[in-house]
Amino acid sequence: MSASPRRATVLLVLLAGAPLSAEPVRLAGRAFGWPVEIEVRDLESAAAESAIAEAFGELEKTRLEARALEETARAAPAAAPATPAQLELLRRAQGLCFWSEGTLGPAGGELLRIWGALEPVLGLPTPEALEQAISTARCDRLELDLTAGSFRLAPGSALELTPFALGWGVDRAAERLRARGAANFWIAVGPLARAAGAGPDGRGWRFDPPPFAGQEEPLGGFFLRDRALAILTPELRPLRVGGERYASFVDFRRGRPAGGVVGLMVVSELAVDAYGVGYVMFARGPREGTMLLGTLPVKPSIRWLLGTGSGPPVLTDANWSVVPRR
Repeated sequence: MSASPRRATVLLVLLAGAPLSAEPVRLAGRAFGWPVEIEVRDLESAAAESAIAEAFGELEKTRLEARALEETARAAPAAAPATPAQLELLRRAQGLCFWSEGTLGPAGGELLRIWGALEPVLGLPTPEALEQAISTARCDRLELDLTAGSFRLAPGSALELTPFALGWGVDRAAERLRARGAANFWIAVGPLARAAGAGPDGRGWRFDPPPFAGQEEPLGGFFLRDRALAILTPELRPLRVGGERYASFVDFRRGRPAGGVVGLMVVSELAVDAYGVGYVMFARGPREGTMLLGTLPVKPSIRWLLGTGSGPPVLTDANWSVVPRR
């Protein structure tokens, strides 16, 4: 982990705008297979470096806890114990599953596997294999006992927590920075970012969206302050099956990857919600997605870019007007 200039890629959110104030501390590394950059602006240099190192530790700890849960589920035919932190991850994942009407959930490992998300596959899944995998991905395949501190996964299902653990890890890293006294910082991990405090010039942290397929004019930048951002595209670790490429956002209800979206941005309070809700919005599209958003007490801000990539995308927003642009 060492200081590094910010890199301009589609997957790593960019910071732009006003020059940085004196001596911000910025360190780079990797987590969950993604590039990571963390910057702290309001701590003395040594304290900031120590806090950032602990934040990186939270990211790795989260990844390991998620993998341990998946391995435990594979090995345990009955109820298995879990730590309070692991149970909280499972609770969040199952809650999103029920809210999304089964679009995304923690028990979809077999469905993701046959689409090549977890290991290479040579051909498209058969209708019979799809039907079987869909049945194993249902929300009720996971049972939680929060009082006993245990969980049980139904036989034939496979726990896959990557869509939830990434954002959860970013949130835990942010809480670690706050615990060390940081209040003005940002974290970027692949398609996710979380920003806290006033940023370089008091307006928050400015983010400029990357170019999306077919886009002729750049989208305007916006500011984040105590908010998280997810930017999702079909190029985000795409599925490659039978010589074809598909978006990695598989709708667990239908058992097929989503299409018709060239980009999607989500702004919410927590990173775990930004990615999880973003996955669901990518899979469901604006018509069904907007109906789902209406059931949330606190609504995230969503911007869809719809199209095939061969022409300018069509923008469709939900609650995007509340995202500050200046």
